[in-house]
Amino acid sequence: MKERVIDVRNVPTTCTSNSTLVLVNELRMSESEGVDVLRVYFNADEIPEGLIALFLSKFNYAVEEVKALDKKSRLVVARRVK
Repeated sequence: MKERVIDVRNVPTTCTSNSTLVLVNELRMSESEGVDVLRVYFNADEIPEGLIALFLSKFNYAVEEVKALDKKSRLVVARRVK
């Protein structure tokens, strides 16, 4: 079983990159590499939890667990849908 950690909490915002773009690119790579479990760390004030779930479902992952790490940091654990 392949597992990947994606952390988009400290991605600098530039004109060609931000945390949402980095997340989508990481999800695309994870899907193509057949990763089974994802652990996604993100800031809820940058990317809402609902949007994370939407992106995950687009790449065939389902949210199993959401944990609040502090005021704004969250961890989402997602598993590949067969």
